[in-house]
Amino acid sequence: MVNGLSYYIGRFVTGAALILFVFLNIPASGGAFPAAFVPEPFKWLHPYVFGTGVLDVLRGIVYDVGPGIGSGATIIGVYAAIGLVLTVVGKPFFDRRNRLRAERGKPVSMMLAAQGAAMAARQAEAAAGTRPHHVTTSEGPGWDDDSRGNGNGNGSRGNGLRDNEFADEEVESDAAAVSDAAAGSGSA
Repeated sequence: MVNGLSYYIGRFVTGAALILFVFLNIPASGGAFPAAFVPEPFKWLHPYVFGTGVLDVLRGIVYDVGPGIGSGATIIGVYAAIGLVLTVVGKPFFDRRNRLRAERGKPVSMMLAAQGAAMAARQAEAAAGTRPHHVTTSEGPGWDDDSRGNGNGNGSRGNGLRDNEFADEEVESDAAAVSDAAAGSGSA
């Protein structure tokens, strides 16, 4: 459900998820206190929150008490169905909205710019025939037990890292790709 909501409210999905699944769900679910002991708004929400479904299923399985597994499974299934519908409808909406923003020359979100930069860098590497590489690694070829003579287990260099001959090129190409994507000229 949270993934489906993210297509509509973007980076604010965390706040919506907190409100929905923490601030409303926990008090209304009847997990900490029975529903009869919580304030009226939470009593009203009790049959509809996700936590009630989970607790009903758990109580039915572990203790064989409560309204039964079917009731809880129904609530969980409804939340899953809502999430699926939000995702199926939201993804095309999200893609269309971002395409229209790009066509109008408006900036895209930081996440899309970062994803576009990463994709452009991978495409550039693939076109150039280079392989992906890491800037540094902790161990690898040439690091055997004989080279660990300094007693700290980090090898003879003392820092536990070996240099990568491609590091400067990679940093420069990644920085250029990020700059191009942020400026709106990257291929996303």
